[in-house]
Amino acid sequence: MKCYQIIIVAIAVLTLAFTLTAMADPPPRESPATQTAVSSGNYQNDALAVRPVVPDEGTDSGSNKKIKDKSKFKEIKDFHKSLKPLDDAAKKGNIKKVRSSVNVLIQRSNALSKCKLPSNTNRKEFIKARKALQKSVRTLGKSCKKQSDERVAADLNTVNQRYQQLEALTQ
Repeated sequence: MKCYQIIIVAIAVLTLAFTLTAMADPPPRESPATQTAVSSGNYQNDALAVRPVVPDEGTDSGSNKKIKDKSKFKEIKDFHKSLKPLDDAAKKGNIKKVRSSVNVLIQRSNALSKCKLPSNTNRKEFIKARKALQKSVRTLGKSCKKQSDERVAADLNTVNQRYQQLEALTQ
């Protein structure tokens, strides 16, 4: 056999192998929703599949540029994870849960002092808001020991408002 004959046979074998592989594993059928989305142009084509173009988490939806999400401070998130269930319980009238869990909230508010700030955050305002939040949490802790349920609910509402002010400074 000559060189060009060997090349032709090799191409034929590869073509046959590719065809058999494609027949053994057919591509999945597209659903009507996928077909509609394809016609709307919200999909990215590539050689193997049609996939939706979904921005990565932490990117701007209009581009793939990474955006800095300043609201993802660990200490602030931890505080919110402690505050949210207490706020929900108070709205349902379960002040007993607030009284029993206030110590965790106090610990998390103390941890806010360790929060690292990006350079573009107004440091003075953040510290002022953090101190106001910590003071309101201490007041809530005291009222949980001695005050009425209404007073505890009011102090928890103050804590929630101060938290929202602090969180607004991180966005």
